[in-house]
Amino acid sequence: MAWRIVFRAQARKFLEKLGREEQKRVKIKLTALLNALENAIPPYTVPGLDFKKLRGYDNLFRIRVGELRIIMEINVDQKVIRVIRAGKRENVYQ
Repeated sequence: MAWRIVFRAQARKFLEKLGREEQKRVKIKLTALLNALENAIPPYTVPGLDFKKLRGYDNLFRIRVGELRIIMEINVDQKVIRVIRAGKRENVYQ
């Protein structure tokens, strides 16, 4: 079974409102994460991905794309990346 990405409504709406260039940058980062997970490479080691675990949570992570943050939950058993929130740094962690 291959890895898949699922978006919550808030994240999908925010990403759809972005300009083409920003959408392209987000897509590149998410594709790099997907490729790393499919090849069993720890995402922390992928150059340029800027992937970090969020403190205080078991399975929440974030990817930085310029000023944007993509907050996600990764379920290894089901091979699902669930994008929970997306937004600018000052708003996404609230």
